Amino acid sequence: MGFGQKAWRNVRKDLLQELQSMPSLYKDLIYGPKRYEEFKHALNFDKTGYAKKEYWMSMPDMGYLIATYYKVIVIYLSNAQCLTLLPLMLPSELHDLELPEIAIGFVKIGNKGHFVQVNLSSGLVPIPPISSEWHKNNDETAEHLYLRYQAREEKFKQVLPSAHVAGVTKIMDLDDDSA
Repeated sequence: MGFGQKAWRNVRKDLLQELQSMPSLYKDLIYGPKRYEEFKHALNFDKTGYAKKEYWMSMPDMGYLIATYYKVIVIYLSNAQCLTLLPLMLPSELHDLELPEIAIGFVKIGNKGHFVQVNLSSGLVPIPPISSEWHKNNDETAEHLYLRYQAREEKFKQVLPSAHVAGVTKIMDLDDDSA
């Protein structure tokens, strides 16, 4: 987001605020009440030092909160799954503006996983499919976004074999060797 590493507390606070602003939507989107409570718990961490696994932010699920709260496009890339997350709703004053794009990659080093920022080339680079959950849960104020990104999504599908493209969300366990 460009806030710097010391702003992590504010980002967590922002995402928690977003999660709690529409509980019924996010409970449906993030697999029900139990997972919703897990997200609230994970985001409600502000201690210094190492965070236990229960406080880790997971992708791509947190991507919905990031995209919607910050009004950005989140592009998630990994060997297991690639997808694009759009804001679930968008104020009318932003309808004609280009939204910033944030690309996040999941990289496996040994048996540990790390999220890294991915810098995409400028221009209309291919993007992974728009999340199927976005198609099911977006508000009419954001519906027009799909038309804006549809051609780039189609280019991505042509470049990458379908075996590497997933349109559904999956929780990625950073300690799981299969992730």
